[in-house]
Amino acid sequence: MSNLPDELRDRIDATIPPLVPVSAPERIAVLDAPDYPNVGDPLILLGQLAFLRRAFPRAKIVIASRRTYADSVAPAIEEADCLFLTGGGNFGDIWPGHHDFRLKLIARFRDKPIIHFPQSFHFAGDGSLTETQRVLGVAQNLTILARDAKGLDFARRHFPCRSELCPDMAFALGRLAAPEPEMDFACLLRTDKEILADKSAEIEDALSNSGATYAIADWLENRPGLEKIHGATRLLVRMGMPPEWLATHGLPIFEAYANSRLKFGVHLLGRGRTVVTDRLHGAILATLLGRPRYIFDSLDGKIRAFYDTWLRGETDAVFFGDVDELRHKLQRSEAA
Repeated sequence: MSNLPDELRDRIDATIPPLVPVSAPERIAVLDAPDYPNVGDPLILLGQLAFLRRAFPRAKIVIASRRTYADSVAPAIEEADCLFLTGGGNFGDIWPGHHDFRLKLIARFRDKPIIHFPQSFHFAGDGSLTETQRVLGVAQNLTILARDAKGLDFARRHFPCRSELCPDMAFALGRLAAPEPEMDFACLLRTDKEILADKSAEIEDALSNSGATYAIADWLENRPGLEKIHGATRLLVRMGMPPEWLATHGLPIFEAYANSRLKFGVHLLGRGRTVVTDRLHGAILATLLGRPRYIFDSLDGKIRAFYDTWLRGETDAVFFGDVDELRHKLQRSEAA
């Protein structure tokens, strides 16, 4: 079995602590925390928390999402020794809500040490990039981590701040226990606006013709019974719960929801002996579970960039440019 999950976890643990200006911070702020169903982002949050607890076990963690942040939370954030912005793939103009919130936080807390957990970057237009450069330039102590070599090159050419290479924070969880497989292939295929092309029908045809057993799904929906947890943070704010109280005491709510989403993701992917996916965190979670991966790219090229940086040497990770390549792979496997 590959040692990659442990190797990348160790690389995270070696990369980030030297960037923190205080060796033993007493308070840390984690901002733009996910409180929505896409399993990849809660997986990132759990990795971030696992890392922070290993590296800074005595630090109190303040937390806020885009929806629970308010001006009244600012004093609690100001007390933090270091601010951490959540990683992922929403840095740029594909997901403007998250990116605008990120820029708002950097501008508001520009005098604080800020570390942006690993991200991918995508800008379709110059206007958004220009505004991003302007805001990043006002930060006094900002480090942006890129989760692939292509992103690091982009950051160092375009961002007026320090940038370093670091694996996706989901790897901070290390290896995860996998359930017994129930079928040959678990397919996790995008249904959102990052989809490069809808391949589900072609993939289904290829797998069906090969005689394999399979299931095709996405992981954006909530499981029954979890909707209340999903909306808990926002509901509390709407009911009058002070956002500052939620920031200083609400971490267990964020974490409970993230763990429920991880459990759902493990169920979806763990049922297959091999995972077929065009979601980056489908490939990452499959890696953590020790499952072989058949991988397709997404709209912004982030999966290919991540594969080229971290997965290319893995014999059980195969990148496909199109479904015909998958068909040929299946035919060769049948003939073997």
